[in-house]
Formats: sequence, structure tokens, C-alpha cells
Amino acid sequence: MRKSISRARFDPTKARGAAQPGLFEPQTAKPISVSELTRKIKRAVEDHLPQRVLVAGEISNLKKPSSGHLYLVLKDANSQIPAVMWKSKAAKVRFDLSDGLAVIATGHVEVYEPQGKYQLIVDKLVPEGVGALELAFKQLKEKLAQQGLFDTSVKKPLPSFPRTIALVTSPSGAAIRDMIRTLNRRFPVLRILIYPVAVQGSGAAQEIAMALNDLDKQGERVGGIDLIILGRGGGSLEDLWAFNEEILARAIYACRIPIISAVGHEIDVTIADLVADVRAATPTAGAELAVPVLSDILDNLLVHRQRLGRFVGQKIQLCQGRLEKVLAASFFRQPTSLVMSQTQRLDELTIRASKAVAKRLADSAKQINQLERRLSRLSPSTTAARAEGRTKTTAQRLRRAMDGYLHRAQRDLHQKILKLTRKSPGHMAGIKKTDLKAVSERLRRAVKVIGSTQAKRLAAVTAQLEAVGPERVLARGYSVTMQAKTGEVVRDVKQLAGGQELLTRLHKGKIYSTVNKTKED
Repeated sequence: MRKSISRARFDPTKARGAAQPGLFEPQTAKPISVSELTRKIKRAVEDHLPQRVLVAGEISNLKKPSSGHLYLVLKDANSQIPAVMWKSKAAKVRFDLSDGLAVIATGHVEVYEPQGKYQLIVDKLVPEGVGALELAFKQLKEKLAQQGLFDTSVKKPLPSFPRTIALVTSPSGAAIRDMIRTLNRRFPVLRILIYPVAVQGSGAAQEIAMALNDLDKQGERVGGIDLIILGRGGGSLEDLWAFNEEILARAIYACRIPIISAVGHEIDVTIADLVADVRAATPTAGAELAVPVLSDILDNLLVHRQRLGRFVGQKIQLCQGRLEKVLAASFFRQPTSLVMSQTQRLDELTIRASKAVAKRLADSAKQINQLERRLSRLSPSTTAARAEGRTKTTAQRLRRAMDGYLHRAQRDLHQKILKLTRKSPGHMAGIKKTDLKAVSERLRRAVKVIGSTQAKRLAAVTAQLEAVGPERVLARGYSVTMQAKTGEVVRDVKQLAGGQELLTRLHKGKIYSTVNKTKED
């Protein structure tokens, strides 16, 4: 039975010199350019790092050029990395950045080829250990406090009896209903103006600040405005953030009309509350602080009128009694000339007293007339006419407010449709397809490079293996002798006996023979 020669499997890792990198790789024919090397480094870095990384560090060497971009260095105790935040992303940072501030940066690493430097492209920055909004509130509060916007010396007193109050708030919230109900109940002769604004979301702070500027400048055109109430219901810190922006704080500070800030609940404190002339815990409390109770005022005036009448009557009776006593004593005890002079003096005093009494009576009559006019305003017909006029004015304002609200709603809807479009399955599938294509291209390049490298190594190993393999040995005239039955290689004559069959393999062909005689060296 014929058997082929058995070969042991070749292990390249055990070959001499296999641990040396690049042993089987051909030498580079020519050097590569700096640009090509940088491009390879860029591809290697960006292909093997995650597309999104979170890096915690301390800001250093912060630069804010006029372009709106931010350039900084993130560092820790042992290392540092340059970073850049483009204008569109930097505009969304609500808190102030400064050297030494510990932050968490979200972004990706890229290699800047013109300078051969790697840098972190930052998409988002948050302060480490504290929320971004809390830090922004604290920074703005400290800044405005240092500039004196919270000082009590600059706060304007509220009018005792305001005639016109402007409500700056959302036309569709519960706060406006509560404030109007409270104002009408306490002081029904009041004129109420409504300036509808957005109290939440992007651009709300700018809209409120513009409303305050308009009321401050155009107040005389509407007959004068005595007081402004800035109101909004409760909510989270994010919901109330419009009242924590610097543009609104400076608009409140610059307004010449006294302002009551009635934002949120009692536990909610905003920058607007600190800058305003008076802070109210709720919108209802703001309305109560703005006006007194008219019925209480009228009752007090009637009481004072009665007291004044009694006081004047008592004074007149007292003066008459004193006058009679003086005349009687002067007539019996003093000369006629002295009596006449005293009589003239008493006449003068009487005239003065009469004038004083007449003046007080005139003042009282004036106050009574004013009260009567005010009471006439509260008559059903007057109230109905005024209510009709207010209804028409309110209807016009509501139409304008609804038009503005619908415009903003359409704009928000359009923005949300755009966002949904960008997040739609088709759009996301397109993005993922592009990403998959890029990943596939990188994978194809990597497979091609790895395949080429392994092919070169395999060719080198094959050449080395063939150089030391048995085929090359046989070609040089050597042969291999084996026992024909077992296939065991014959290395010593002691393995053989007379008459035993042998198989000798040559470079080309095989020889079968029989042992006749053996001889040891």
C-alpha cells in the first residue's frame, strides 16, 4: 500500500524572526508627503474614535472673537486638548464661560489637516456638578446685583389710587382671568389695559421687554398708565426662564412706570421679581397690592364727612358762646372806645372763623361732589356703557391677540413640522444610509489594506517555507527512504532487516526495493 509523505503544519509565529514587525513587508519605494501622512492620521483617528464623546475638564485660555465662535482648551491635572465651539452651538450656551470653570463637553474629535493638530469640536457644554440654568441664574443675579439693579433706593413707589393699570401677560392663561377678576372686585372704577405677550419659549423675554418699552413710550397716547403688572402662572425653572433673562431685567429697570412682578408661585423667585419695584407671590396677590378696596374707601369718606360736620357745628357753637361772654364783659367793665375796638377785633375773628369754616365746608363739598361723581360712574347705566366700551375694546384686542397667537402658533407648527421632517423615518433613513455608506467605504478600505498586507505576509512566508521545504531539498539530489508497509522514515539501519521492502522518494518519482544487506557506519 502506497502512502504519501506526512508534513508537519508550518506555524509562522514560531519561525525565526517572526516577532519582528514588517519582516515580510517590502520596503517603501519612495517617501510620502506631509499632506498624505496627515491625511492617513486623520483617517485613522476619526475612523477609530466614537462619533460622540463626553469629556470632563476645566476651561483654560478661553477666547471669544467677534465671529461668535469660541476657542478654548480643556485640561485636567495631566493633559489638555484644544477645543472649538462654532457660533451656532455657542449661541445656545445660557451661562457665562470663564477660565477655571469645570464643564462637561459633548462633541467629536477631528484632525485639522492644515496644521496637523487634533482638536475637540464641541456641540454642547454643561457645567459640572450644577445645572446650566441654575448656574446662569446665579451668574446673572450676581452681575445685576453688582450693577445696582436690585437696590431699594431705585425702586418707585406704587400709586395709592391708580386710574389705569396695564396687564402684561398671556391672553389665554388663568393668570389674566384671576387678575381682572380681583381688580374689578376691589376697584371697579379702574381702567384695565391688556398687552398680550408670550410668557414662555424662545423669544418670550424679548417680546415682554418690547411690551414694557412700548407702554413706557406710548402710555400718554392711551390717557396715561399709572401701574404695570407683569404676570404669569407657576411652572418649572425652564417654563419661567423668560423672566430670568438679562434683556427683560434691563427693560424693567429702565421703565418709568412702576411695575409689580407677579410671576409664578410664592416659592418661585425670578430675576424680574428682584428688579421690579414690588414683588407679589402670585398674580392674584399682585392685583391685590395694586389697588385698594373701593367700598372701604367710600365708607371711610362718609365717616370722615360726618365727623367733619359735627366738628364744624361744635366749633361754631363754641365761638358764639365765647363771643357773647366777651361782649357782655366789655360792655359793663370797659370804656366805650375799648369796647368798640374789641368788638371790631371780634368781628374780624368771626369773619376769619367764618372763612375757615366756609373753606372747610367747600373742601368737604368738593370731596362729596367727587364721591358723587365716582358713585355716578358706578350707576347701572354708566357701568353698562363703560362695560360695553370695554367689551368692544377688549374684543378688538382679543382679535389682535388671537391673530398674533395664531401667527405664533403657525410659526411654531411650521418649526415643529420641520423638526418632525428632520426626524421622520425617511429622513433618518437617508442619514443612516449616508452614514452606512461612509462606514462601508471605510470598512472596504480597511479590508483592502488588511488583505493587501496579509497577502504580502503570506507570500513572504510561502517563499521562506518553500526555501526550507523538502521539495527544494529533493531537487538538490537528496532522497527520502521509508518502510514500504508502515511509511516510517528510515533514519538508522537498525530499523531494517533482510528482505524488508523499502520506498525511496526522489525529486521526481519513487523507487521500490528490497533490503539484501545492511552495514552500520
